[in-house]
Amino acid sequence: MLKIRTGQMEAFENAQEQRFIGEFLAYLEAFGLENHIPTNHVGRDAVRAGMARASRHGLSTKDQLTAFLLTDMLVCQGFADFPCVEEMLQDSSQPPSQRLTNVLTGLDDEDWEIVAAHRNQEVV
Repeated sequence: MLKIRTGQMEAFENAQEQRFIGEFLAYLEAFGLENHIPTNHVGRDAVRAGMARASRHGLSTKDQLTAFLLTDMLVCQGFADFPCVEEMLQDSSQPPSQRLTNVLTGLDDEDWEIVAAHRNQEVV
């Protein structure tokens, strides 16, 4: 029987995370969005922190992480902490992917403007 040790699994997960971060930063660069986040170690740390925020809401697939990170970086870092967003992301009656879809399609323009107005400020 094949047994994967904890250290091996951690190395695999770390490699998978690093691969996603590299792909995400390349995606930003390919679409001319690199001015929103540097593609060096600072950018890698920012993506890693965004991934941690996404995982708190049960988001884990490549598509979910990409959508969350793009919104977090292009609209407002910490957008998920706004009450109107957080309420939708915490709706346990929906799977995580649907919760994120509900946020991206369900907030009205006024809510998005409030979130975007805090782009360079800390959310209280």
